[in-house]
Amino acid sequence: MKRIYRIVLMPSTVLPAVLLVIMPVVLLVIMPAVLLVIMPVVLLVTSAPATAQTTDHSTDHDDIMAAIDTFFEGFAAGDSTMMYSVVDRESRLVITADDKDGNPTMTPLRMQDFIPIIIRPREEKIRETYWAPEIRVEENLAAVWLKYNLWIGDRIDHCGNDHLQLFRSTDGWKIIAIADTQLRDGCTAHYE
Repeated sequence: MKRIYRIVLMPSTVLPAVLLVIMPVVLLVIMPAVLLVIMPVVLLVTSAPATAQTTDHSTDHDDIMAAIDTFFEGFAAGDSTMMYSVVDRESRLVITADDKDGNPTMTPLRMQDFIPIIIRPREEKIRETYWAPEIRVEENLAAVWLKYNLWIGDRIDHCGNDHLQLFRSTDGWKIIAIADTQLRDGCTAHYE
């Protein structure tokens, strides 16, 4: 009697056998073809010039500086309406300086408390001149650095740097925060 043997491949033995046959084909034929098609596309997309992804913010810069100009024109004129037109009601001012012992200090004020102080009548006119704006815009947020002199009458009371943050609202750019440094010595006149 002749015996007939059946060879039954179990799933655990089929997969390695299939992989042994298919993997060389995949690695030697299919993968190089796929890479030749996909790699140029990937390189094209990832190496696109950065300028294609940037936005021209020159109009924003003009609008941002117009808001800042309006604020400081109102400051000089003692016009709270003008100042509030470009300031968010929740904004604040942070004054940084050194105390008499040279220690850094910070004084936060709500803009609603600061503006009435600035607009009150004075014997000598108070104004701020500023120059060298550095503007950065990201989506609906802008940050601006300015050098400034604060004048009382014809003399510089103090100078330093202003840092303003603005938000692009539906009504235009609004100042949401101002922080400044205040130096009493070494200030030189700048009339821009």
